[in-house]
Amino acid sequence: MTDFVLHILKLNLIAGFIILLVKLLSGSLKSRFTAQWKYFVWFMISLILLVPVPCSGDFALFHIKTPVHTETLKNVQDVSHISAAPDTLADVSSGVLRETPERAGQHDSRPDGGLFSISYDTAAKIFLSVWLLGAVLRLSCEIFFYCRSLRRLQKMSIPVYQSFTIQAYTHVCRIKGIASPPSLMQNAGLSTPLLAGLFRPRLYLPAKGYTAEELRLIFHHELSHYIRRDLWYKMLLRLCAVIYWFNPFLFLMLKEAENDVENLCDAGVVRRCSSEEHRLYRRLLLKTAALQNRIPYTAASLNDNNMPFKDRILYMQNLRHLKRSLVPGIMVILLLITVNISFVFSTSADNTPASG
Repeated sequence: MTDFVLHILKLNLIAGFIILLVKLLSGSLKSRFTAQWKYFVWFMISLILLVPVPCSGDFALFHIKTPVHTETLKNVQDVSHISAAPDTLADVSSGVLRETPERAGQHDSRPDGGLFSISYDTAAKIFLSVWLLGAVLRLSCEIFFYCRSLRRLQKMSIPVYQSFTIQAYTHVCRIKGIASPPSLMQNAGLSTPLLAGLFRPRLYLPAKGYTAEELRLIFHHELSHYIRRDLWYKMLLRLCAVIYWFNPFLFLMLKEAENDVENLCDAGVVRRCSSEEHRLYRRLLLKTAALQNRIPYTAASLNDNNMPFKDRILYMQNLRHLKRSLVPGIMVILLLITVNISFVFSTSADNTPASG
């Protein structure tokens, strides 16, 4: 158990280091590469944390063993083996060896024998209990709020009946090669279009007057989320952050990943449209960014106000100069795996029989 807890803590420390490293590198690489490499890094970090396979110590460059002292008290079976020293009192009837404060002080002076000291195994059990309790509570809250928000969204929505909206939606689905598209719904309580629902995704439109050109741009964006399985991607990252709730860097990763998801979908729209449609798309984003958008749990929207509008526009303007390469992401993940394999923490038992 102690080895497993040490492995979990090591993985989270390495993940925190990698997240900060990617955050620093993204500043210099954003003018050279698309956000695809970061998208890949966030996915691999979550996958490694959710499947924490222990590393073998055979390939480790640094095998750090933590000593665990376990004292063994001999059972007093033969009274004749106990010598009555002047500073020791033996209670023969109970079979317990009681010592005077002078001798007890000698044992307490050991590095691991203080009144308030606990073994590594006990500390591991306490950490594991607190960690699992917090994970179960947070996961329960996430499931509750997700189901409630999705139920409210479905309850207040109606199918779209406007013919020109359905025609635009069918046209975009045909272009993207989607045979079974999400159901198209309308919700008067929304201020931005969004895609929601893991198992039965639906595309929700606010009760606003969009032109046919704006609708096609909206459908291109939201259906890009659908094709990329971004709802499942965001759920995977959120699940990782909820399970390892004690690691604040995972919530930074979740925020960065949401921005990267929107950038990649914007890129999919811009590559297909003309310069005039590009200007129309920027105005559409600006119009939705000015609203107070309330996004349900694990939804992919046109604009959720998490990303500054200026950064989003600059990314689209520089898109033609950016390389779609995973090389930086692969190098970062190789670094993560190398550090994980190089450092192995384990416990070594040090059985010290009690003097008596």
